[in-house]
Amino acid sequence: MTAFFCYDYMNGMVVGILLPLVGTALGAACVFLMKKSIPETQAGVHSNMGTIGFSLGFALMMTLDVLLG
Repeated sequence: MTAFFCYDYMNGMVVGILLPLVGTALGAACVFLMKKSIPETQAGVHSNMGTIGFSLGFALMMTLDVLLG
């Protein structure tokens, strides 16, 4: 009985730690790919606006995907 409890406890800890790390890595990869694949968005005075717009659009799309199922 205690072995299963210990396994469930450790499993919850690992999932709780890994999910934010994986999400952060995915976000960094998306921003990096956006900056490298569309270099025209990085030209000019307001070079971060394209990246910010892409990130906000992606976050909105993922939120709607979760909410609407």
